Amino acid sequence: MQDPSLSDVLFTSCLNSSIKKVLPKCLEVIENFPRYERGGGAERNIIVIGIPNVGKSSLINHIRNNRFKISGDATRVGALPGVTRALQTKVRVNQDPLTYVWDSPGILFPSVKNESVALKLAVCKCLRDDLIGEKIVADYLLFHLNKYQHFKYVKTLGLEAPTDNIDTLLTQIAVNHNWINKVKNLVNNSMEEMPNKKQASTYFLMLFRKGKFGSINLYSDELDTKNKTSGKILITI
Repeated sequence: MQDPSLSDVLFTSCLNSSIKKVLPKCLEVIENFPRYERGGGAERNIIVIGIPNVGKSSLINHIRNNRFKISGDATRVGALPGVTRALQTKVRVNQDPLTYVWDSPGILFPSVKNESVALKLAVCKCLRDDLIGEKIVADYLLFHLNKYQHFKYVKTLGLEAPTDNIDTLLTQIAVNHNWINKVKNLVNNSMEEMPNKKQASTYFLMLFRKGKFGSINLYSDELDTKNKTSGKILITI
């Protein structure tokens, strides 16, 4: 499927060699752009934009380090969305022609009114977990895994069988890792052991985000509906 409003689309990842195609393609687009002959300096400037926590800073660092064969990060990278707070100092990624890349803060709509979209963004950590709640986000992920029979989580987590009960899942994860909190019972003034379900939720989400449950598309419902209405067949691997 191709969107007629888009052109020069590259699918890439910092984990494979296809990342090397990004900068040459950008320079090619700039050279062929019809307004390129306007006044201004000879340097090329590229800005990287996108929703939070999709790896914009990592992309810039990888292009820079690969081009100049150097190590270290030119832009700050973090595990939480929103590490880049403002348009940062430009980073040189090419000498001839002189080319700079600018990092930018993640961009989202002022408010996400669709609950399904918000949960998908949270599962991918484009929203902070605590904005919705780690357990709620983990519950949505478990629902999606079971609905589309992505049962790799069972073996990865050392479970005996799939479960659709988030409390059962989180309790088992906490017990397996000895994540137990001692809580005072105010009724009888005794200490009781309780599984740390928040830590278990964070761990469950972390495994998904690192790809430990396999390749998973959170928009399977939307794609199925679109393919049925358009008469097209989409094959995903």
